[in-house]
Amino acid sequence: MQICDRCQENAATLRPIQQRHTKLENSYARLVEFWCDQCCADRKRFWRFAAPPIRATDIAAHIISIRQPYAWLILKGWKDCENRTWVSHFSGRVLIHASLNLDDYIETAEGLRKYTGISIPKMNEIDAGGIVGVADFWPQFTHASLRPYSQWFTGPRAWPIKSYFAFSKMTPARGYQRIYKAKPDQRIFL
Repeated sequence: MQICDRCQENAATLRPIQQRHTKLENSYARLVEFWCDQCCADRKRFWRFAAPPIRATDIAAHIISIRQPYAWLILKGWKDCENRTWVSHFSGRVLIHASLNLDDYIETAEGLRKYTGISIPKMNEIDAGGIVGVADFWPQFTHASLRPYSQWFTGPRAWPIKSYFAFSKMTPARGYQRIYKAKPDQRIFL
């Protein structure tokens, strides 16, 4: 039996919690509203995130592996395009996999701190080796016309990022090169 936070202090008034699921504007998360009729007669609400694991393919059918700290920069809204040297006709929603390879993380993070002034987390504080979020990519640019609009464009090709959402918990997963399809049985924690 679940009880609300206020009832935990008084064991004599334990009542089951009623739950109501409310969908947010953002389709990647939902909230559960908790209340107890015993101590919460005025219907004070206790909001908590409730995110059961869902299928990866319910969010996006494709995954791209990105090295840290670049995946972190995308999901925090700092980096507005993803550079690649190879041509791709992909556009749309894609899961972001944070690469496990952190070989040059310290040098990259230090260079980015100097170049942009962004405070990047230390290597032991950042998620690696799993799916950390989702982003919507515009069609890939194949020329330098994006350079005046983005300080992150290094070319020769890049996907401008339309929108992004960082998951609260990393889902461990193996990464691959290029864009690859999500496994239908793979579960994601929001």
